[in-house]
Formats: sequence, structure tokens, C-alpha cells
Amino acid sequence: MDLFPSELMSEIEELNRNFIRSQGDSHGRAKLARGQGVFQQASQFISKARENIAVLTYAERPPAPSTFAEQIRDHLLEHDHISFEVVIAANVRKAGRKFWAESDARFQIYEASGLEDRLIRWVLDTNVPTGFDVIIIDQKHVCLAFSPFPLSKQDTKHLALFFENAGDFARGLSLWFHALKLAAKPYEICRQRMGFRRHR
Repeated sequence: MDLFPSELMSEIEELNRNFIRSQGDSHGRAKLARGQGVFQQASQFISKARENIAVLTYAERPPAPSTFAEQIRDHLLEHDHISFEVVIAANVRKAGRKFWAESDARFQIYEASGLEDRLIRWVLDTNVPTGFDVIIIDQKHVCLAFSPFPLSKQDTKHLALFFENAGDFARGLSLWFHALKLAAKPYEICRQRMGFRRHR
């Protein structure tokens, strides 16, 4: 089953072209990536970070491969001034032990390397399982990832748009991300309120 029919692909590619035209030569270009190419391109974006990496991800989505988390970890270790902010969108009332255990295991990649003080986590309580996964780098570069539906059982992001040197678009999304954090709850507090303790 093709989760992204040709009509949708045409609309996305037109969005890409319009973005390029509106940004002009001084603001770079947008790129379209598919399948495993999404994380390859995302890794290149992460390597550009010098100040901040901000991520919104949906709990219903297949997680990024552990190698991607390890690449972020390595980049943080190489650049000690970069902060890493993560907002997980999840239906907190339905999130069970499996959700918290898997999230803890993924974050352990950073904590085991002494990065817990630079890893800032929130949970956004929502019963809407669909949306864009978002990465914002230094208020300059943006990734919008279309995730496959949970029922597809695919283990990778299927499609993503990457906006390099995105100007006002990136700065506007950074303000949106800040507002998102205000609506979310700190990860540890949220888990404790739901009655789940961390097992080390």
C-alpha cells in the first residue's frame, strides 16, 4: 500500500518549489528525502548544530534508529555548548509502562555519556496521534517528517522535507516550539504523576 499517493507527492514537491522561490538564492534550498534517506539527511542536519537541537516527535510513531540517537550523542560530546530539547507528543493517560520504558532506554544513550544536564525533555499530552515530526537546528535549519501510520508497521520515517538556511520560517518555528514547551510538562514530573517509577 502506498501511504503517499502521487497526488500528495505532487503537492509536497510543489511546496518545495514554492519555498525555494520564496527564499531566493541567499536562503539555500529545500530537499525531499524518502525512506532510509530521511535519517541520513537528518544526520547531516544534526552535524550543522552549534547551539541547539529542538525535536518534536510523536509517541505513536516508529522511533528513530538507535544509530541516529548515537550520532546526536556523539555530536553533543564534540560540541559542549549545544543543548538538546525533546518534546514527545503522547496520550499520557494511555501511555503505559512500555512507553516509559522505551523512552527511558532511548534517553539512556545520552545519560550514560554524561549528557543528562544538556538533555531537556517534555511530554505534550495529546490524543491526536498524527502530525509532523519536527527538527529545528540553531533557529536556521528545519526538518518536517511525515511518519507512516502506526498500522503500516513500517519502521522508518517515510518522507521528509529539509529546509536549509530557512530564515524567517525557521525562526517562526522556533517561537512555535517555545510555545509548545510551555504547553507541555517536564518528562520526569509527567511520569511520576502517572505512577511510573524509573528502574535503573
